[in-house]
Amino acid sequence: MGIGCSVRSSVPSTDFGEDSHETLRAPSSGASPQVGQRPRLRPHRISATSSSSVAVTLYDLGNGEDPFPPESQQSSHAEETPPIVRRLTLTTVEITSHIQTTEVTIAQPREQPSQPGPQKTSQDATDQKPPSQPQSKDATGLQSQDAPAGLKHAAVASSTEPRPPKPPPALPDLRDFSENERKLLCGRVDADVTLRPKLIRVYVVSCAEDSTQERAVLRERVSPALKHHCGMLGYQFELVDVCEGVSEQEVNDPEFLQAALREMDVCMETSLGPQLVILFGQKYGRLMCPTSIPTETFDKLLAAINNSDDKETLCTYYRLDNNSAPPSYQFQPIRHEEGKMDSSDWLNVQERLLRILREGLDEESNLLKSALDHQLCHAFSHPKLQASQVAWFTRRLLQLEEHLADPRAQHFLDILPGGAVNTDAQQRLQGLVEGTTSQLSEATCMANNIPWADGGIDPRANPAHQEYLDCLQTRCQADLTAMVDRAVTEAQAEEQDSRLKFVKTLSLELQQQADFCNTTSQTFHGHDKLLNAIGSHLRTENTLPLVIHGTDGCGRSALAAKIAELVPHWQTEITACVYRAVRLGPSHFSEEQLLWSLCEQLRLLYGPSTRKMQMEMGSLAQDFQYFLSRATPDRPLLLLLEGQLQGGEGGTSLAWLPTSLPPNVSMVLIVKTTDMETAPFLKTLPPDCFMEMSTLPPDECMTIADQLLKDNQRTLSPNQRETFQAATEKCPLPLYATLAAQLATVWRSDDCDVQLPTDVVGLVNHMLDRLEARHGAELVTAVARYITVARHGLDQSALFGLLLQNSEVLRLKKGTELHSVPQSVVLRLLSDMTPVLSKRVQESMVLRTWRSHSIADIIVRRYLGAKDDVRTAHVHLKEFYNRMVATGQGADLHTHWGLVELPYHTFQTEGHHKAIVEYFLKFDWLARALFAGNATLIVSDVSMAAHANPDNSDLCLLSAVLQQSAEALSYDGRQFCVQVVERLVDVMKSTSKDRFPVMCNMFKSASGSPCRQFTTSKVFLKQVAPPSSSSGKSRNGTTFEKAEEEEGNSVDPAGDILTGLFVVKDDPDHVISVSIATGEIRLWDVHSQTPVQVIPGVDQPRQVCCINARHIVVLCNRQLQVYDLEAGKLETTLKGIMNATMPYFGIHDSDHVVALSRNRMYVNVINVTSGDVVSTFKAGEDRFLNSLLISSNGETVVCGDETQKPSPLLVWDLINRKLVHDLRIMGHEFNARLSAITNNGKYVASCCKELIDPDVSLVIVYDLKTGQLFKKLKPGTAVVSLALSEESMSAVLGCGNGLVQVWDLLTGACRHVLEGHTHPIDTLQLAAEGRRCLTFDPSHHDLSIRVWDIMEGQCLAVLTPDQPISCCQIMADGERVVIGLQGRDDIITLELQSSTSSDQLP
Repeated sequence: MGIGCSVRSSVPSTDFGEDSHETLRAPSSGASPQVGQRPRLRPHRISATSSSSVAVTLYDLGNGEDPFPPESQQSSHAEETPPIVRRLTLTTVEITSHIQTTEVTIAQPREQPSQPGPQKTSQDATDQKPPSQPQSKDATGLQSQDAPAGLKHAAVASSTEPRPPKPPPALPDLRDFSENERKLLCGRVDADVTLRPKLIRVYVVSCAEDSTQERAVLRERVSPALKHHCGMLGYQFELVDVCEGVSEQEVNDPEFLQAALREMDVCMETSLGPQLVILFGQKYGRLMCPTSIPTETFDKLLAAINNSDDKETLCTYYRLDNNSAPPSYQFQPIRHEEGKMDSSDWLNVQERLLRILREGLDEESNLLKSALDHQLCHAFSHPKLQASQVAWFTRRLLQLEEHLADPRAQHFLDILPGGAVNTDAQQRLQGLVEGTTSQLSEATCMANNIPWADGGIDPRANPAHQEYLDCLQTRCQADLTAMVDRAVTEAQAEEQDSRLKFVKTLSLELQQQADFCNTTSQTFHGHDKLLNAIGSHLRTENTLPLVIHGTDGCGRSALAAKIAELVPHWQTEITACVYRAVRLGPSHFSEEQLLWSLCEQLRLLYGPSTRKMQMEMGSLAQDFQYFLSRATPDRPLLLLLEGQLQGGEGGTSLAWLPTSLPPNVSMVLIVKTTDMETAPFLKTLPPDCFMEMSTLPPDECMTIADQLLKDNQRTLSPNQRETFQAATEKCPLPLYATLAAQLATVWRSDDCDVQLPTDVVGLVNHMLDRLEARHGAELVTAVARYITVARHGLDQSALFGLLLQNSEVLRLKKGTELHSVPQSVVLRLLSDMTPVLSKRVQESMVLRTWRSHSIADIIVRRYLGAKDDVRTAHVHLKEFYNRMVATGQGADLHTHWGLVELPYHTFQTEGHHKAIVEYFLKFDWLARALFAGNATLIVSDVSMAAHANPDNSDLCLLSAVLQQSAEALSYDGRQFCVQVVERLVDVMKSTSKDRFPVMCNMFKSASGSPCRQFTTSKVFLKQVAPPSSSSGKSRNGTTFEKAEEEEGNSVDPAGDILTGLFVVKDDPDHVISVSIATGEIRLWDVHSQTPVQVIPGVDQPRQVCCINARHIVVLCNRQLQVYDLEAGKLETTLKGIMNATMPYFGIHDSDHVVALSRNRMYVNVINVTSGDVVSTFKAGEDRFLNSLLISSNGETVVCGDETQKPSPLLVWDLINRKLVHDLRIMGHEFNARLSAITNNGKYVASCCKELIDPDVSLVIVYDLKTGQLFKKLKPGTAVVSLALSEESMSAVLGCGNGLVQVWDLLTGACRHVLEGHTHPIDTLQLAAEGRRCLTFDPSHHDLSIRVWDIMEGQCLAVLTPDQPISCCQIMADGERVVIGLQGRDDIITLELQSSTSSDQLP
């Protein structure tokens, strides 16, 4: 049963809306409070329906009557009955918190009179006071207004009493995010992850011997061009030619074929765009012995063979392997026999086996094929093959059959030993070509006929051959480029649909964590008692963290992933699980980065979004504690950290973690047992906080092994199984079981003497021994060293580049060096190293790192024991990345990655000083590195260097600037110049600037850089104080002093003092500001940024329209008033009251204003001199309008009609005072409140949806001269804002995914998709010149503004100030932007550096 109560609310009346919760409540008095006074408080009534979760409706009691008189001669359509102020859904905790600042008495709801009484004006209503209640003054000295008789007054604080504390801001509304974004934010392992490398890998299919020249053209001419093209698009391109540098004997090795097919699978599964290039010549190739033969087929084969020697040969080289699932006869590798016989003898064995198989197998048997045939069959049967992503070519040498005696002819044609053409091979080849034609279409094939010449294909001696290769290059490059462009366009469209509304770094990290937890939790086995104990701990209220420790290889990561999976079952579905795999140390991530990442996620979960963060440990620690304190029963928090926590440079003390947790917060740490002695934080916890993760029972280890063997279609013989179980009993660790199972996948059933080392160290070293024996010690050593010393891992392309500069690897024999490392050699090695490597997608690259720290430690001891070995590896990486940065394109991924890696490897080889001088204090490097999007890592590196070099004043000052600017730079690093200039103004003016010569030069470079984007004469960013030589604090201190509350770091320092900015008609030098808080209208000089006119005492000014440069019409509360800017006074109050939720109006001409009537049934034309309504437009009886658009020339009005179905757009000609168009589309519903009209009134655009499929969003553009549909735009996503420009013939759409789309009105095509914002943009402002657009999110989820060139699709400037932007306005010429900041009562004019766009930055 509902209750009624009256409340003297502590919230000012201007906080509430009367007709809608989205609008501000008009005051009961026409006079606004003076500057410096508190708005008076109003009585309210609350209606509630539950004791635990309350649905609250807040009513304005007043005197029970409508304070606004009805408009004369208008319908009495009731738009605001009952006078609801706000509807809320609160918990009892929130109600209790609110009522602490209110006084409440239970009362019956006021009965409404059956007949409306005489209406009183707003002033009359508020002037009535009960005689028994004297007036009192609040803390500001303003007399409070009394409540109606019968209601109890709220206690009003005297001037000597402190003001009641401001209630904490509400938690962020997670409904602003999509369902999948909420899952990622709350740590759900079932979130959809879109991690996909920006990688294009094209596999070359050919007969190796027949296509040497063609493959050389692909590698040397086509591939570099495609790499450049893809690099400019932000993608990597790799051409996979496994036959490069490989002998014919190895190409026909069955093991080589299996490795090649695995690489083909990788290309098909990971490549975005083109997948295959197929080259057909006239050679089918040598038949290959099958790698395996099914048992039934082998038995039939043996029965068909009469010759005992043939049977013996067959049984010698094909042995039954019962470990294969299903059992089969496996071909014995060539490698095993090479030590017993010469290569020529082995070839003879192969020929004999092929003869036996040909004679014994049925004709329809598909076992005997060439390498070309195997690859094509594998490709065409692959489920992810896309015919449109395959380029294929045929080449025929004319008169080749006439030159069979030429020794080179056998390289281009299948020739039998007697010299005749192998017709069987030719028939097989013809079948492959026909099959390819049926799969791909002959129209996509490039066919070439060229003359035979002595020596085969010789472009230097034969112009026809050169022409053929040139044509091949041109056609192949064009085809692949078209495929790449098409695939990238499609990928970008998919990215738009799944785009996350987080900053890039957090988006990547959350997806990585979700992907890791989802895959790793499936590998968790056993530990049921431990899981139950953890669950019991998390189900109860605990103030202490839980620490779980275990040895290396015990499965700590899998346990963390399992906990993240079970959190919703243990606690609640609404629990937010913030998980991080901690990898701290000089070669991984710093403590600042970890804490920054945690605070970024916690701010989105617990808010507020406007809280300013800086990347400094003391400040971040305070932010972290604040966010933890914001957890509530409706949104509890679990903090889950797993990894190595010991110190070292860049290590951690974990001093920012609380030893006593706030309410509604749980914390679980999963660490190494050895960390218990080295991590100071853990030593402060009582023994009750710790649990040990024990080893697994042997049967659980066997379960892990069985699953891995099953995945590889393998099993073990009974003796092998006993050996395996005995080994796991000695080392019952999940890591050991997994590695041992990987090793056991190559065991055959007849391998009786199998042994396993007794621990992880021995097992890894055994695997490395096998790798060195198979691939060579030099190659394995080089690869292991490079992966180990790389800061974040290596991608395949970088690894190839490093090996090319390693002379030991290139040395094939003594005195002979290869020019390159055969691609297949490295690919096979990486494939064989899979058990000890892990992959992760970062910066759109696939990086390889070691699977665990324990494996990395083994690698270090084996390959990097000497300091010279470590230094040499770092030197190689430094040289490689130096070359990439020096020669790479600005958009190339390796260039971006190299900018981050270079300082680290320089420090490792030449020390701190060299890294600081060469990189950190060099303006050009800093700008490029930050523009590349690696801001948090750069800021962290500079901070670590500054702590290590406290006497370097320049470095300490730079570190302070970057820490203050970390949030802006992580949002978009292109703000570097603005941030440096604006934060160092005071330092550069002070006498201490001589202490910072390098920073003075950097200040000058940033000031004069064309990349500065914005310039201003007013300081608006927080200034950085010059550091003193003794000001540096230890990074690993155990305590942090509580930082003072910084300006701009509170939720709402002083509210939005300036609430709106407006351009002045025909005046490029002034803007108008309005302030609801101060009740002022100001006219500003945009150059001096000072007010030239102030009009005080205005009642809640909201919206301004300019009649001319002197006169303006202002929406004041719900009335329209005309002001004279020059005289600074009110001239006329127009008659009538505006609708509370739709107060739409505009200018018709110098004498008239057009406004939507209060009841929304009319459009009124009002004389600005007399204030009278001189003309009225009406849609019809009982038809209500829901929008009003007036063209800038004042000739056309467009309204939406919400009554008619489907809803139309109504177009009036203001000059002739008549309805000219009734625009509607059957089956479509217009959203007229999302509409735009061009300045001259020629075009109007409106969002609409299909009634049969409401999820389909459209934007309809009409030509208002003809009334015809002009264009139908299909943005493919929700539209939240819209603007039109006839000057550039563009439609600009703000989309629900944070993107901005620019459409060409002439062609109806999407011209550009502008990416940068992290939240939907509700505000689009087109400059009058029509080319530049300002975008802004007034909800402050995205704290930045951006200026775009909508013709070029470039971001001209971006700015993230310290304080939220309360209002902004782009000037008519598009060269200046004026902004107002929260807590400031002045404007800031930003001038664009238009000579260079941000997209052209280095």
